[in-house]
Amino acid sequence: MTTVISDNLFPWEGAFALKDFYRLRFPTHVQAATRYMFLSRQVQRWPKGLSIHVCRIDSAIRMKNQEAVYAAVLDLFYILEDKGQNMRQRILSKASNHLPDEKISALEQAISGQISSRSLPFSSRSVLHDGILDEDQNLVLITATSSDQSTDLDPLNTARLCLESGQIEQAQEILESQLKIEPERAEIRQDLLEIYCATRNEADFRSSYQLLQIRGYLDKSWNEAVSLFTTSN
Repeated sequence: MTTVISDNLFPWEGAFALKDFYRLRFPTHVQAATRYMFLSRQVQRWPKGLSIHVCRIDSAIRMKNQEAVYAAVLDLFYILEDKGQNMRQRILSKASNHLPDEKISALEQAISGQISSRSLPFSSRSVLHDGILDEDQNLVLITATSSDQSTDLDPLNTARLCLESGQIEQAQEILESQLKIEPERAEIRQDLLEIYCATRNEADFRSSYQLLQIRGYLDKSWNEAVSLFTTSN
């Protein structure tokens, strides 16, 4: 899948367009329904952690449960509101074979802006709203979305959440995608370098090193790391 950066409000959206989305890895014996319940709780805790939403949708599809798929898609749409149009379209394309026609139609209307995401049909399996409507007949979000949560949308935070969950490959992919967009961000460079050093991933290190060199953002720590990989050979 080609990375497309097309939404000015979400310039990092391309971080979620690689491969067939990111999947948190579970032990093989864990059933899809158990994964879905776990990821639903994580969505409640981190409502703006987009990679968790995507993994939850994937688990719902594996369950072959239309209501679970719709609830997972609905919660993602609810958080994105009118932003991330390309991402919402990709999600709907992925899930459309597992949704009834009337739900697909409603979601398409939300993507095109004909209706707001908060006016989409309610699902009892949603974890972000419980069917309560405000005076404008829009669903009311259960989880607070105060301004201090806005940084949850930062892919750096998503990558760090993946690291905390032991998902090193996913964190690396997110950071590498974001490095191409914001090579000037020291935190992204630092976190990515730490992954390379911990995993001794020379090939990917040198690829990112070259990118930073071309863009003019190589720093002392990256230059010092060259000797680490040279020594390890």
